[in-house]
Amino acid sequence: MLSLWVASKLGLRGASALRDGVSSLSARGRALVSCLAARHHLCSAASVARYFGRAKATLSEQMTACKARDVDRPILA
Repeated sequence: MLSLWVASKLGLRGASALRDGVSSLSARGRALVSCLAARHHLCSAASVARYFGRAKATLSEQMTACKARDVDRPILA
């Protein structure tokens, strides 16, 4: 459900765009899902990385970038 919400906020065509997408917008969406999941104690970043089939190190770097990006702060708030 979190994936679908983030995808809609980013204007993507559903949660599958986050899972299967290779664009920078998809990567940003995955990082936002991970940030929100960790913030709300739903699951760890490692779990989100496994769900999306991505490396945790890469996702962690993208999470750091999302936290610093002004346009992502309202989504993370």
